[in-house]
Amino acid sequence: MRKLISNSPKKIPTLISGLLATFALGFASQQTAKAQNYRYLEIGDSEYYGMPVYLDAQSINPLDNNSYKYTTLVGLNNRESEVDAIVDCHDTSSLYLLEARYYDNNGDLEETKILNRQQQLNLNNPNYNANRTVCNELVQYVDIPARENVNYDRYYNPRFNFSVLYPPNLVSPQSPPQNNDGREFLSSDGSISMRVFGSNNALNQTLAEIYDEQSQETPSRQVTYRTRGEDWFVVSGYENGEVFYRKTYLRNGDFKTLIIRYNRALQPEFDPIVTEISQSFRG
Repeated sequence: MRKLISNSPKKIPTLISGLLATFALGFASQQTAKAQNYRYLEIGDSEYYGMPVYLDAQSINPLDNNSYKYTTLVGLNNRESEVDAIVDCHDTSSLYLLEARYYDNNGDLEETKILNRQQQLNLNNPNYNANRTVCNELVQYVDIPARENVNYDRYYNPRFNFSVLYPPNLVSPQSPPQNNDGREFLSSDGSISMRVFGSNNALNQTLAEIYDEQSQETPSRQVTYRTRGEDWFVVSGYENGEVFYRKTYLRNGDFKTLIIRYNRALQPEFDPIVTEISQSFRG
């Protein structure tokens, strides 16, 4: 269980207070103190130091294009190290490392390293938890209307002869690719993406081969549902903190694929819409 560590009675800004309140309810329900009295969120353990790693909630600073800067640290009363990083909430499986600071046994700053590099994260990395905490609690997601109030338009692709419904009040079509193989649709905040496209079976792969490939799990990908018919398959699950849904047909020598990704926070409201879209996919 992640812990909330008391630091000072100073009031945390409203944005961070909301983060802490939600975090306390969802991940540390046994904590009874008010969220504004807490600053540090325990997000995992440092393999190097063998000590807990904390996210400094007061350090979270929104940047442009759905990105946030934040600081993590090892050691509270006896500070060992701090790291400044930037997360792009469109991809919580990586972050950009800015600077690391190291402290001596007296708690005085001993060394500063400029990092300025991208880092890929696995599910066991404390910064993966930090990214998800920051992005899942701070991003203001698109409002999902009730299923009966969702309107749909149909997109048709003449090159590969398929069509699919999409909700224009939730996602907007992006510029078509030059080869006209399909279309991408995005929500205004980037929390929902939908892509539909066709491709020639140049490698002469079978549907079973593609199905097996897409059913594979990785440290950042969990498959929770999969099924296959004579000329189609569906695979869905979680990847990099998002829900993913993929439906693929193999017809007349061409693959026709629908991929939908959306933040897990939207799942209760958006799952029924995914069902509508999937059932409308024809090719």
